[in-house]
Amino acid sequence: MSIRKLISGHVGTGLLRALSPAIAGDKPLVRGVFVSNEVWSLVGDDVDVDEKLERPSGQARARLDSFSFGKSIVFALNPRNKSVHSDIARNAPISDGVVDLRVTNPKPSLRIFGAFADKDLLVLLNWELRENMDFDAEIKKCKLNWHGLFPHHPALIGNTHDEYLTKPFVVG
Repeated sequence: MSIRKLISGHVGTGLLRALSPAIAGDKPLVRGVFVSNEVWSLVGDDVDVDEKLERPSGQARARLDSFSFGKSIVFALNPRNKSVHSDIARNAPISDGVVDLRVTNPKPSLRIFGAFADKDLLVLLNWELRENMDFDAEIKKCKLNWHGLFPHHPALIGNTHDEYLTKPFVVG
């Protein structure tokens, strides 16, 4: 079974949710975003987040909406050398396929971890505040969640930005 069919099945059972832009209008969607219930509790429609997370949650949702519309995104392929302006970055080890959506402003900073299921198809599975975060533990959690949902489908691991995203993107 294809990973897209698996995603659709997981949406049907409630394990994943499709994240459509909050204000879609007539703009066509270029990229897809699916999130776990954990991530939905941070960026979903009509969620009630802790007061200190309101602004970072809103910023994360705005970035994901922009991502869905195909707007320019700063994507860092090198986990050891990325711009502070990177919106999405791969994590080490690259062979795991884990990426994170980076919200650095406003504070508190946070990261949302997931992986690309296919070109222009992002699945986000867990999140954590950046301060005092154990990156290795969050990456491991993401990998375990991924393997639980897609045991026979590894995350997309590309060598170039074009293998992950339809343009426009900025090398980060």
